[in-house]
Amino acid sequence: MPFDEILRKIFREETGDQTAVLPSFRDVERVAEHVAALANSRGGYLFFEPPLSPEDTHELETLLEEVEKALEPPLAPLLMYFTDRERQRAVFLVPESMDKPHLVSGKLLIWRGGEPQPMNRSELEGLLLGSSRRESYDSLLRPDVPLDALDSALIKLFAERTGSAPLWLGQVLEEYGLMVSGKLTNAGVILFAREPEAFVYGTEIEVTVFKDLEKQEIDVSYSIKGPVLKKIEILEDTVSTYLSKIIGQEEINCFRAALREIIVNAVSHRDYGFPAPTMVRLSPESLEIWNPGKLCGGLTPQDLEKLHAPYHRNPLLARILRRMEMVKYPGAGTNFILKSADECGLPRPTFTEVQGGFLLTLELFAGGLPEVEVNERQRLLLEYLRLHREITRKEYQEMVRVSERTARHDLEELVSRGLLKKSGKGKNTRYVLP
Repeated sequence: MPFDEILRKIFREETGDQTAVLPSFRDVERVAEHVAALANSRGGYLFFEPPLSPEDTHELETLLEEVEKALEPPLAPLLMYFTDRERQRAVFLVPESMDKPHLVSGKLLIWRGGEPQPMNRSELEGLLLGSSRRESYDSLLRPDVPLDALDSALIKLFAERTGSAPLWLGQVLEEYGLMVSGKLTNAGVILFAREPEAFVYGTEIEVTVFKDLEKQEIDVSYSIKGPVLKKIEILEDTVSTYLSKIIGQEEINCFRAALREIIVNAVSHRDYGFPAPTMVRLSPESLEIWNPGKLCGGLTPQDLEKLHAPYHRNPLLARILRRMEMVKYPGAGTNFILKSADECGLPRPTFTEVQGGFLLTLELFAGGLPEVEVNERQRLLLEYLRLHREITRKEYQEMVRVSERTARHDLEELVSRGLLKKSGKGKNTRYVLP
């Protein structure tokens, strides 16, 4: 089920006791109290009743920043949009915080009875006792997940690749902290469950391919589900196949190792405590990968352009990926990505924090088409070749509906000006971008 549809269902049904709908998003104090109370308990969804106008998007971004600052210690929920009955709406996704308790204006609140309530002494003592050990989300135990939910073939493959010789497959999981006293951790579920989405909500990767990003014209949209190791392979193949049509096979072969680094970073550094998927958007203009959760360890997007400490939000997950030799540049992965872009003749990716998450953007044609004098037919051809790699004279003639003489003249003019390259002879002649 697409995540937009999931949010729509939760909003309409107000499913679960960890869901609230506020009549307005303009009361910062009230919104902050709801976010703190949810974060201090089990997390949840905070919807806003009124449909959005185009001007509201900026106000919501500002609200997100103000709410983050209003909480002590700061915490940023995820801001997401969805469509309900052809109207755009907004929701804050609030995780169960690993840094609780959070205060708002000196008040300690907890979610009780479907609303924020003052925290009593026993609740505070229980919360502080549970927070005495700062465990990562991927290390939390999941006694509700049965061992038969795991993909035993995938565990066996991992054991073979890492040179393990266990007496039974559970020994592999225990060795790497993926199972403790017969109970799986979140990392074990994310890595090896056949359907981790059934137990760790939002672990799917939502892929959207746009015909036109600016006009939001979608070609296809789908979810990638399953164990994270398989997700990495599927997403890498999906993105590299698409990009090869845009930037060329030679360029994507050059950038392939950096692309894998981008994807591995996406699945290993995201905050799985947020019930939201990783979002991948592909278009002729750009590749965008958005992850739930901002940078950890006090890092800023600017820090990623230089060597930095290798902070791990999900240490168990990172350890497995290192053993599988998928993490090769701890603390230097983003430097490798930027260097690879330079060497492969691609624009450098940019890193930003937006809507409570982290966004990587790779502009595919940052400069657009060459600013040269061409007729409308020729410009249409250049746009076409950004997607389709090559064209014959006959195909061009049929596309723009002109005579053979005019088509040949258009093509040869572009070749003479260096805007096209010509290969082959006779009927095998092809025209491509240089």
